[in-house]
Amino acid sequence: MHKIEVALKQHTPLIHFQHDQEGATLRATEVKPNLDRFILTKLGKSPTSDQVSIGHKALKEYDRNLNFDELTPYEKGKFIAKGLDWLIGKGEQPALDYKMKITSDSNDDNIKMRKEIKWVKDKQGNRVQDCDNNGNLLYKTTFPLVLANIGKKKESEIVDFSFSNEIKILFSSFIVELINVIEKAIYEFVILNNFGNRCSKGFGSFTVEKINDTPFELDEQYFEENTFILEFELKKSGNLNLSYFEKIFGVIDYFWRRLKPGINYRGNYIKSYLYKYINQKYQKTWEKQKIKEYFCIEKTKNQNNNPNPPIFARALLGLPDKFEFKNQTVTIKITHPDIERIMAPIHFKPIIDGDKVTIYLLIKNEHFENLKLPTNFTFTNTKDENFMTLPLDIEMDYYDFLKEYYNEFKSENFEFTPINYSGDNILGNNNKVKLYII
Repeated sequence: MHKIEVALKQHTPLIHFQHDQEGATLRATEVKPNLDRFILTKLGKSPTSDQVSIGHKALKEYDRNLNFDELTPYEKGKFIAKGLDWLIGKGEQPALDYKMKITSDSNDDNIKMRKEIKWVKDKQGNRVQDCDNNGNLLYKTTFPLVLANIGKKKESEIVDFSFSNEIKILFSSFIVELINVIEKAIYEFVILNNFGNRCSKGFGSFTVEKINDTPFELDEQYFEENTFILEFELKKSGNLNLSYFEKIFGVIDYFWRRLKPGINYRGNYIKSYLYKYINQKYQKTWEKQKIKEYFCIEKTKNQNNNPNPPIFARALLGLPDKFEFKNQTVTIKITHPDIERIMAPIHFKPIIDGDKVTIYLLIKNEHFENLKLPTNFTFTNTKDENFMTLPLDIEMDYYDFLKEYYNEFKSENFEFTPINYSGDNILGNNNKVKLYII
């Protein structure tokens, strides 16, 4: 049996549904299939001539009508691995033949979400804790970008954070070549991915600290050229705690709002850059005004002022399943015959080094690469089932999108002050977030 041990450094909390269990941390059931896909894709992207021959042979044994050269890198990697006998069993499933065991020290209790009681008034007007129809007491939590706990939840349904100071992954396999491949791939895999719920927004960020006894430093060569970076100073007062991470995710939340929905805080309004970009670049406008007009949700000012045709633009940054207009208690459900979910194509990768926080913006647009355009989405009012459709008919270059967004900050010296709803600086004092492209 051949083995390697990988020590990880955790940079941001992992959102965990089993947070109260001893050693709750990364789940092998999430990490292994993603690592397998990563390795197989790399294998298929740059195979040796011998591996190409092995892949051709394995493919012909599977289906003589398929052409190896027309396969995706991932599919090529699967057949190469099958030919090399790297897959579990007879290779029916694309699971590489190794075992993974993840261990961690106890979770840091300083990094737990604050649980708040949901108060309501009973028939006599007394203030009591809310409960569901079965008598279960209901709670809520508030933390930037954590959507799972919004609304009323039973205590057992509340998600919380898992944060460990020591995490190790032990890989073992009878195939020495496979262990060698894992050893070469694991650093890049971890630095280019986050894990757990809401991973695209920066939760569950890790890097490799050691492989066996060899230490590893941060290596930016694995990031794509023209990667967008946010950087700021954030001093720790003693041990890491919840308020420290609230500031980091407050910055991400503010930045994302400026990018996608726009800022509409008390006394602070900034138009969505997505709206500006599609109007300038594609002569299209987004869906917001059309939806409000069609469903008579709000009386909009300057109706039809924008001559550009509306598209479902916000799907370009991740597909929501509904729009809620709380002032009018209206919910618009969004559906598509073939698409249930489109993950956000921009992922935030926070890395903490002393008092410096660096957040890399990673482009992951595989969902859009497989999307056949143009395509139509249906918007339905859940009250009366009235519906309308809007198209999504543009392919966006996300590197260009972020590069143009970066240029928007030229007048601000490529830095900004992240604020909360009240207009206060999230980072405190005069601390600002600097922007770079590497």
